[in-house]
Order: sequence, then C-alpha cells, then structure tokens
Amino acid sequence: QTLDLQCNRLEDGEAVLDLLKKIKTLRVFYGQGNPFVKSFRHYRKRFVAALPNLTYLDDRPVFPHERRRCEAWAVVWAENQDLDAANAAEREEIKTIKLEKKLAEEKRIKAFEDMITEARAEHQKTEAAKRAAGRSFSNEPIVGVGELYDENAAPN
Repeated sequence: QTLDLQCNRLEDGEAVLDLLKKIKTLRVFYGQGNPFVKSFRHYRKRFVAALPNLTYLDDRPVFPHERRRCEAWAVVWAENQDLDAANAAEREEIKTIKLEKKLAEEKRIKAFEDMITEARAEHQKTEAAKRAAGRSFSNEPIVGVGELYDENAAPN
C-alpha cells in the first residue's frame, strides 16, 4: 500500500508511473528527491489521475475534490496534450464541485430550518395541550383555569 522511492535518482517519470499503475493497492507514494519529480510535466496531476487508489502523494494528501480536478484535466490532456484545454476542463470541474458544495449546503440549511419549524410546531402543540388540560409549561396544575375570575372580588 505504501511505496517510498525518495532520493533514488530516478529520472524516467513515465516508467515510474507505468510501474505504479500495476500496483492496484497503492495508496501512498513518496517520490520526492528524484529528478523526474521536477522534470516530469504535470507530475502531481498526472500521478493523481493515473493512480485511482492513491490517498497521499509525497508531502500532501489527495482529497476527493483534487482527484476529480486531476481526472478532468487528465482526460483532456491525454487526448492531445493541449494544456489550455486541459486547464479549462479542470476549471469547469472546479465550478461543478463548487456548485455541488453550494447545493449540498443549501440542502443542509433547509433540512435544519425544517427541523426547527417542526420542533417549534410540536412544542406549540404540546404547550396548547397542557394549557387546555390546566397544566403549566412545567406540567404543574394551573389554579383557576376554567373558572370565572373576578379581579375586583375580595380574596377568600
């Protein structure tokens, strides 16, 4: 699951990537300190996109949104190595991710507001039932409920 090839003077990034693709269970790869890391064009994007189970690359975790961006970029890059088109595809994926996050947040807020509304309605219903039964909010009997009260009458 983890492969540490740091500082091994590896120069051929394509060969390393091809080898790593064969390790289906690879989750963590350390390649820092090798010449190919600096010379391999778009190293992180290409490795993240090509290694679907990778969760950590060198000094940083691979988050799901980063994976989606890299995969969108790599699909276009693989077609014709057009950097502008690949970057545009990545930007579109970023917009999609942001929209999904916004919609999910709105859904959570709506669910919370609905929960509050339902709780308030239930509370009002419970309190109305207590008042009708002559009970206070603490469920103590309310004296004089249902009796006519004359505020000018002398107390007993």
